[in-house]
Amino acid sequence: MNIILFIHAIFLVVSGKADQCVPRSYDQDSVICVCNATYCDLIEPTTVDQLTGNVVRHYISTIEGRRLEPATLQFSTETLYIANATYFQVNKNVTYQQILGFGGAMTDSASINIDSLSEETQNRLLSAYFSPEGITYSFVRVPMGGSDFSTHYYAYDDVVNDSTLEHFNLTEEDYLFKIPSIKRAQSLSNVQLKLFTTAWSAPDWMKNIQVDGMSSLKQEYYQLWADYYVK
Repeated sequence: MNIILFIHAIFLVVSGKADQCVPRSYDQDSVICVCNATYCDLIEPTTVDQLTGNVVRHYISTIEGRRLEPATLQFSTETLYIANATYFQVNKNVTYQQILGFGGAMTDSASINIDSLSEETQNRLLSAYFSPEGITYSFVRVPMGGSDFSTHYYAYDDVVNDSTLEHFNLTEEDYLFKIPSIKRAQSLSNVQLKLFTTAWSAPDWMKNIQVDGMSSLKQEYYQLWADYYVK
């Protein structure tokens, strides 16, 4: 029987430095971090050469208001045997899924609220998400048309029975809000942002809409709906 040794006794080596959260309470269980034209909380970037040997960096956020406070830890070489325990052996040379990146959604509500800020505050906010000094998001999900984060319902072709999608078009929400915010985010990033999209709903005229609010795509529009995505 193979016995796997647990490496234990993690201890603190050095605390990291970060621009701390400026908390504001709205009488909820936790607080929000204030970001304005002069200040946003940011984390200190971690480089590969800082994580040599048995060193690991971890970040702490709490309901009380701590936000991504970094600390550098180190595993000791002391071993620990536990009777009747289940042991796991991790082979770092055997890999499966690849993490392509992390990100968030650029919805109508997000981009409209971003646009309502001053230019400097927009830069600080988007930097916190997309820049190397922030959390370096590399993926952006963009709703195709309106969603539950829009001010009103709309699709990219609301002309009934438009079988050729002649009237397919983007809207002012795209041109005035989402696209400018995405371009600004890209300008602040040091990586090429990857965008992916999906529709919240097909145009009403493509659906069977029931009295109870449930709906499904009409079978005769399956191909047109695929063409809608491609377009």
